[in-house]
Amino acid sequence: MSESSGLSRSPSADLIVDAWPVLEWLKDREPAATVFGHMLDQADANRLRLDICSVNLGEIFYSFAKEYSLQRAEQMLARFQTSPVRVVEADTDLVFAAARLKAKYPISYADAFGAALSIRSGAPFLTGDEDFLKLEAAGLLRLRWIGKARQIS
Repeated sequence: MSESSGLSRSPSADLIVDAWPVLEWLKDREPAATVFGHMLDQADANRLRLDICSVNLGEIFYSFAKEYSLQRAEQMLARFQTSPVRVVEADTDLVFAAARLKAKYPISYADAFGAALSIRSGAPFLTGDEDFLKLEAAGLLRLRWIGKARQIS
């Protein structure tokens, strides 16, 4: 796992990863588990570049700790650290870009970080979380959808 900070675009990221597909993969929930697993294989072979915001990795950690235990969350983190997904640190500009999204759209603050990183990098956002459909409909975000059928309310 490597880290990046600064104001520049995320170099050559093909996709920005939301917490949602990682949790689906860890819990072996289909269809996202198979699709994300295949993407991890592609990333391992250097055919795909996957980035995730450090705040979203924290979201995965606390979600796992709440649902299972802190010990299992630590094991999950160790497993994730061997994955080919690059962790991008949240810098000040990303913090305020996320805060602006959160102020305007009904998404969680953690979700706003992944969306802001995707917008900043220009890479599609990998998710199946319907909360992001409104950002896509507003033309702010390009989604790479791996969830169930899309429904915008």
